[in-house]
Amino acid sequence: MVELLDGGRQASGCFEVMDFDCDCNRALSPWALRYAQEVADAHLDQMGMPYTKLLEAKTIFLLAGVQVKLLRPPQMHERFRAVTWQRTIVRAQYIRDTEFLSDSGEVLALC
Repeated sequence: MVELLDGGRQASGCFEVMDFDCDCNRALSPWALRYAQEVADAHLDQMGMPYTKLLEAKTIFLLAGVQVKLLRPPQMHERFRAVTWQRTIVRAQYIRDTEFLSDSGEVLALC
């Protein structure tokens, strides 16, 4: 479930690292993009721009040029929160930031 924060300018979702998301060390494998995309998509839905509406307008949002700064990968069955917001618009690009936080508030990754 994704909730809106800061008057709708941010969206936040809670996730749990599932077994199938982990590498052989029980740490989350290349993962940030999946969760960033999920929370960003829900944010757009709640802002009145669901994916179906974008398709009808022959428009899409996609992740491009994403950089991930991984500080600590979450471990198997660890819960974390993804918080996303639109930073700015540059021509046809909507620049979006996402933070991944542990339950204790530790920053796990930035993208």
